[in-house]
Amino acid sequence: MTALTISLERMLADIEALGRIGVDPRGGLSRLGISPQEQVAHEWFKQQASRAGMTLRGDAAANVYARKEGSQPGLAPLMAGSHLDTVPNGGKYDGAAGVVIALEVARTIHDFGVRLRHPFEVVVFRAEEPSPFGMSTFGSRVLAGRLRREELDAVDAAGNSLRDALRAVGGDPEELENARMRAGDVAAYIEVHNEQGPHLERAGLPLAVVTEIAGIKRGRWRVIGEPNHSGTTSMDERRDALMAASEIALELERLARSYDGAVGTIGVLTVEPNAANIVPGCVDLRWEIRSCFLRDLQALEEAFERAAHAVLERRNVRLEELTRSNSVPAAADSAVLEAFEAACAARSLTAPRLRSMAGHDASHMAAFTKIGMLFIRSTGGKSHVPEEHSPPESLATAATIMLDALMRLDRDLD
Repeated sequence: MTALTISLERMLADIEALGRIGVDPRGGLSRLGISPQEQVAHEWFKQQASRAGMTLRGDAAANVYARKEGSQPGLAPLMAGSHLDTVPNGGKYDGAAGVVIALEVARTIHDFGVRLRHPFEVVVFRAEEPSPFGMSTFGSRVLAGRLRREELDAVDAAGNSLRDALRAVGGDPEELENARMRAGDVAAYIEVHNEQGPHLERAGLPLAVVTEIAGIKRGRWRVIGEPNHSGTTSMDERRDALMAASEIALELERLARSYDGAVGTIGVLTVEPNAANIVPGCVDLRWEIRSCFLRDLQALEEAFERAAHAVLERRNVRLEELTRSNSVPAAADSAVLEAFEAACAARSLTAPRLRSMAGHDASHMAAFTKIGMLFIRSTGGKSHVPEEHSPPESLATAATIMLDALMRLDRDLD
């Protein structure tokens, strides 16, 4: 257990400072991924890290790294961080809390004159939330080598390309392969994130140790029927794209309930021509399934596709697949779990184990290094909304446990 003391006052000031970047008139924050607002937040981080005596660098994905050198040459860095982008009209704590806590750990090490054996890096990932270009966890996805070249051709609603947007924030779409990390490049990655659920608040506890992160499969489909006059087209003659899409949505709900812990969602339906007196001819739908178990994730996807095609055949409509993305489930490394739990035990803290059904950058980091996560309490279980909040005592406790665990990992890992 370290005797170093973090500054809660400094962390709360950081949360408020970031809360003034990307203010949305609806009351929340809109710092969308790969946007000018997100870039302002990244520049804020650079200023704060420089003041803590850290060396800055970026990569081709426009991720930002702040580094404190270690005492033993040749050791890979220990890394902590999160993201600073938000969902549209989101809150102050999702991602930002993890960056602020990692930064505070670095500041504390600097303030007390401590030098770890390993280098310590704080990373701010680019575009963890689904961006206007239809992709989430962009920065960490690049590090894991999981970004397909064709995905760079994506455009936002205004027709701007991902390639151009990435260049505008300092990235280089032609050099992304050089940003890829491999086994041995990072000794371990640790992250604090708000729970985005009610369990910790119900239990009256400040934090939890994350054991698994759900894998996520997403798809964008276009269901194509035949538009026609709603009055003169009989029910038997219709090729109604919306009714087919609705039935597909109900099939996903039914199937997801049959797998323990899995969830399925269709969150977007765009109807064309979208008129009261026209049978819908086309529906653009976006589906998502999640599970912490790879076998269930794959089985649910396959069952959903079979059910969807049965609906298409029965209703005499067709389907065009537009996009599909995939992230696999990830498990916390046993050494990192032990470091977190030993740090909690040393301070007589109760920290339950929880699974994460939300996606995180840590899931991609697991492709090449040891990972671990802590959850902090979400007030009211709310996230992705303007009123998103985590209690100060959760922030302070998580920062202290992260610092303690970092010292343990620095001692035990080579």
